[in-house]
Amino acid sequence: MKFSEFPYERPDYPKLMETISQLTERFEKAASASEQIEIIKELEQLRIELTTNVQICTIRYTVDTRDPFYSQEEEYNEQMAPVLDEKLQEFNKALVASPFRKELEEEFGSLMFKNIEISLKSFSPELIPLIQEENQLVQQYQKLCASAKIEFDGKVCNLAQLGPYQQSPDRAVRKAAAQAYGSFFDQHQAQFDDIYDRLVKNRTEQAHRLGLSNYVEMAYLLRRRNCYGPQEVANFRRQVIEEIVPVNNEIKRRQAKRIGVEDFQVYDNTYFFPDGNPLPHGTPDELMEAGRQMYTEMSPETAEFIQMMFDHDLFDVLSKEGKAMGGYCTGLPKYDAPFIFANWNGTAGDVDVLTHEAGHAFADYTALRCIPHLDLRDPTMEVCESHSMSMEFLTAPWHHLFFKEDTDKYELFHAESAMTFIPYGCQVDHFQESVYLHPEWTPAQRNEEWNRLEKLYRPHLDNHEVNFYNRGAGWQRQLHIYECPFYYIDYSLAQMISLQFWSLSMHDHKTAWEKYLAFAKLGGTQTFVDIVRSSGGNNPERHLLISGYGTDIDLTCDSLFQMPQDPAGRCAVSVHYYTPSDFAILEEDASWGTMRSTWGTDADFTQLNHYMDMLKTTFVDKGIPVIIGEYGCPKKNKDADSVRLFLSSVCEAAYSREMCPVLWDVTDLHYNRSTCQMNDSVLQENFRNIREKYQPETPAAGDVNQDGACNLADAVLLQKYLLNQMNLTEKQASAADVQADGTVNGLDLVTLRAML
Repeated sequence: MKFSEFPYERPDYPKLMETISQLTERFEKAASASEQIEIIKELEQLRIELTTNVQICTIRYTVDTRDPFYSQEEEYNEQMAPVLDEKLQEFNKALVASPFRKELEEEFGSLMFKNIEISLKSFSPELIPLIQEENQLVQQYQKLCASAKIEFDGKVCNLAQLGPYQQSPDRAVRKAAAQAYGSFFDQHQAQFDDIYDRLVKNRTEQAHRLGLSNYVEMAYLLRRRNCYGPQEVANFRRQVIEEIVPVNNEIKRRQAKRIGVEDFQVYDNTYFFPDGNPLPHGTPDELMEAGRQMYTEMSPETAEFIQMMFDHDLFDVLSKEGKAMGGYCTGLPKYDAPFIFANWNGTAGDVDVLTHEAGHAFADYTALRCIPHLDLRDPTMEVCESHSMSMEFLTAPWHHLFFKEDTDKYELFHAESAMTFIPYGCQVDHFQESVYLHPEWTPAQRNEEWNRLEKLYRPHLDNHEVNFYNRGAGWQRQLHIYECPFYYIDYSLAQMISLQFWSLSMHDHKTAWEKYLAFAKLGGTQTFVDIVRSSGGNNPERHLLISGYGTDIDLTCDSLFQMPQDPAGRCAVSVHYYTPSDFAILEEDASWGTMRSTWGTDADFTQLNHYMDMLKTTFVDKGIPVIIGEYGCPKKNKDADSVRLFLSSVCEAAYSREMCPVLWDVTDLHYNRSTCQMNDSVLQENFRNIREKYQPETPAAGDVNQDGACNLADAVLLQKYLLNQMNLTEKQASAADVQADGTVNGLDLVTLRAML
């Protein structure tokens, strides 16, 4: 039976509520755990039938928001959902209070009860009118976005259909398309602002009625965050700003150089190559057939899955008038089937959304067959997005089916897009946190905050030529902000997981797939953190760098400092070296010391060798690698020859004892990050001589085939190795380690392609 033939029946909510009340009464009177388990299963069947009907309605409504029947049905279901929730929560209260809870937890697991207790904290009957109003406002946003009819290039386009023009090789077309896209939001500014203002006030009032201080607290309950909170997310966002944003700035600098623009504007952000972005080759039907072939070849499990999807026509992927924005996957539990919704527009994003949503669909399909109980199948959303984003990378060996000769371009495009997305996801989350901590903000204040955060998370963007983005309203195109607040950080967390699967797959695709399959089979039986651990996230090839006490050498070499036990033997220790501090730190006299301008006495060398010998004896000689994670000194008020001598001597002292020294220089003092060269040619020569003295001769980075040149042939050879189509010699592997991180993986291939 095709999806178009799936019957829809309006849920009989009064009857459902009466039945749930009866089940609750029976549950409370049950004399045994086995009796209660059977009642839980009865309720599950009711929910399966209800969920299936509601989702069929939602799919058909979002496929055409103008359809009067399904538009009315969607509104009715959304109005009745919170009313029904009241009855379901009454059952949940009885469930968590069961005298047979121990036996029930043995059947269903303790996590289900933990999740139910979280859900009970986020609901009260007095919220029902507010939730109904919230659902209406979200529907207004959907319809407003879907109503877009923008005249461009002699056509009438919706928002999705402007996508290809925003990736045009003609910069003037990109700019015009971005302005046309933004003009729709500018023209309806008052409506978008009003909808969101009412949503913020509505959600804040919901939180207050629950006795919570703000909606941030409530959102974490609604998102079922069962293993982390706002502080952990804030720490993650901080790390992204510190560690990933600088990398992304470099990615965008290279992108600007590739496409030949010096003034990188917002409309250049999605244009990656001078001859145009990679585009999928073929008609929509041909691309769908490529998807069928990909999943048929990928594994027996995916072959069965994709055949089922095609048999029942469980896709709607083409963009068309009246269709809701975005893409999603949802489940139809009565039929043991998922459904994929998308808005294809002829860009590489079509393949992204296919593999992404298929990741959701496959995980859903897998959980249905592995996990008997409804409440244990669905994990939290960061797990769900890990399924989907990882699938985007695990399908890499088949991307050529879609992109033909543009496959290499797509791989680089996809990798760079994945990296640059992480800060954006954090920006969306940070923005929402700011807004709901300040519900009194005006639209102008919200836009001001978005612009402030843009400078933190995406400083490469210049928005001034497109009014919509320049006024700080770019967030209004992100439907998650309106429809499902605080969801978006899940994507950033999941992207980190996906990059780990990608890294492993480039080295060993078979093992990566096995770990992914195990990941999907867990469904919602464990928390996000535990699922990642259970799937083998801490793979045996990962090194763990342990910081010594205060990174101080004396304290770290003390007997009280203990390294963790690691069966894989891949722990290393990190310390810093700024000794003597009056030379290596002070630029002028201070209360704690007198500044030294020179270094190089016999006592200085004795002190240096003492500390390096201590590290060697304590760690290196016992097989524990040592990294001098930071060493350096300023140049101000220092003798130049002494600076060179100190830096060179520390480097040689470490190298000679088989330790790795890292010159700490974040201010371009000794090293120019723009030119990737040392500022001091004498110091550079000193370092080069030390390296050659203590390191064996190594082939040039990227010259995989050892022919004396770095070119496309090397990239082809490396790709074949990563796909397990050939082996590399020791020297070839050394040259393939372009990242110089001790392992050969997909990042090396991406870097090599960028070099070329």
